[in-house]
Amino acid sequence: MKTALLSVLQGFGSWCRRWEARFYLLLAAAIAVLLLADYSLQGFMGRGSQVVYDQLVKFRISSPAPDPRIVIIDIDERSLQEVGRDQGRWPWSNSVVAEALATIAEESPQAILLNQLVSEPSKNDPEGDASLNEIAGAYPNIVFPFVRLPAANDGVSQLDAAQLPGARALVPSPPADPVAAILPLFENLQKRMGASNLYADRDGIIRRYQYWVPTESHVLPSTAAVIVQLAGGTIDISDEPNAKLNWRNKRGDYRRVSFADLYAASQGRGSFDWSMFAGKIVIIGATAPGISVIKPTSASITTDDSTIIATAIDDALNGTALRMMPSWVALLLALGILVAMSRAFMAGADQSTINRVFVIGQLALVVITFFSISFSNFVIDMTLPFNVGLVYFTIAKTYFSAQHATELGVEYFWDGSRVGKAQHAVIIALHIDRPGMRGVGLRIRRLLEREVSHDAVLHLTDFVDVKTFLGKEFGNIELLVAFLPDGVAPESLQSVVQARQNGHEVLLVDISGLNENDTRAKLWREVVRMVFPMYLTEPARAG
Repeated sequence: MKTALLSVLQGFGSWCRRWEARFYLLLAAAIAVLLLADYSLQGFMGRGSQVVYDQLVKFRISSPAPDPRIVIIDIDERSLQEVGRDQGRWPWSNSVVAEALATIAEESPQAILLNQLVSEPSKNDPEGDASLNEIAGAYPNIVFPFVRLPAANDGVSQLDAAQLPGARALVPSPPADPVAAILPLFENLQKRMGASNLYADRDGIIRRYQYWVPTESHVLPSTAAVIVQLAGGTIDISDEPNAKLNWRNKRGDYRRVSFADLYAASQGRGSFDWSMFAGKIVIIGATAPGISVIKPTSASITTDDSTIIATAIDDALNGTALRMMPSWVALLLALGILVAMSRAFMAGADQSTINRVFVIGQLALVVITFFSISFSNFVIDMTLPFNVGLVYFTIAKTYFSAQHATELGVEYFWDGSRVGKAQHAVIIALHIDRPGMRGVGLRIRRLLEREVSHDAVLHLTDFVDVKTFLGKEFGNIELLVAFLPDGVAPESLQSVVQARQNGHEVLLVDISGLNENDTRAKLWREVVRMVFPMYLTEPARAG
């Protein structure tokens, strides 16, 4: 097993040596092609960004505070239990709801939404139905929901979209526009109503709210749109696709009141401050299990529909809807990161500098994303550039590590058996501190690798720890060590000729008959004999 693994690592190292800096360019090009193809097809990148967006919303630092004007009256488990003692099992008589609506409306709230479809008459309480219809006609700020059925059913409907209150024509003089819908049962409830539909993305998660529901040639107002209008706000239809719900998930929830408290006060039990509804936007909806509408959202997998509608109203009134940075901007930034990183690796930039810049850059992208979604209404989503940078850096560093290990002759990545087959070794000391010598040294190394073979040449850039006191002066010297197969004369190598012409030291070492350990020892002696006199000559003369 170890032998097989060693063979794989050495083969990988040899492959890395042959590709050299071209790999970094090809890697960047491959990732760029995948990005552009995915962007044009709206593939994995588009779906993945939604998941990342949800995580950002859940774990962000802060969020807008809930509008104190919005109050949610919960028909919760407690309400089912306490009201049920008098009214029986759910659904209750319409007289119960009618009385609550009338009492709240007397306190002059801005708007009231009964978030419950009234599509069937009460079997045992016709007076309650009449009372609800009467109250709906008496108070013009009470809104009732209707349900927009799938458009496939429009062809069999006799209801024209233009007949619905608040409908807006999309074209001048629109033709007949049949729409399938379930409307509230009573006449006065149909005077102020909005669609209660909640539309999820393809993955079933609700991230947006559709304020205006389209038909063939009209748009119909949602319950939130009607409430916003009653509260003095407006909604730009054209802006809807650009906005996402800004969930109030970090600074508290909307004020909630149990319906049981209202009912008890109306029956003379306990006390309740009805004046709290003055100037408020009141939503009456069910949250008890079994009768509530629960939807998964970016903030939670269990969000009741009253909270979703409240958030939509809040965003529309206060301009807090989240707007995303255009995806093409993220794509351009990702491509820019690919260009910058590939150039740095290809130019042979110092690896510690690359590491430092990468870490700082990645942290900056994370900070920008989290701060934008936490403290503003404009999301600067840097997850794509972050992921692209991480993928490129990981692959490039893996390649560099294998390539560098092979160049240094690290055991697991370089086959040392070729040492025993060589008769001579050539040592070239490259002085990279001279102007232009780094590029010259690179050309000499590549020429030597072509003349001998990549696997027979070692490139020692850090043969002495230059960070130490005694090793500091050797940071400007790199060594090339080539093991020459039998029959190759050093004088015939153009790389050797060019090295001498450019003032680099060249030394031929006879290693015939030596094993690997003896070869290593002899080469070290020759390196010391070659390199150290460069620094010892001047002091010797002074003595």
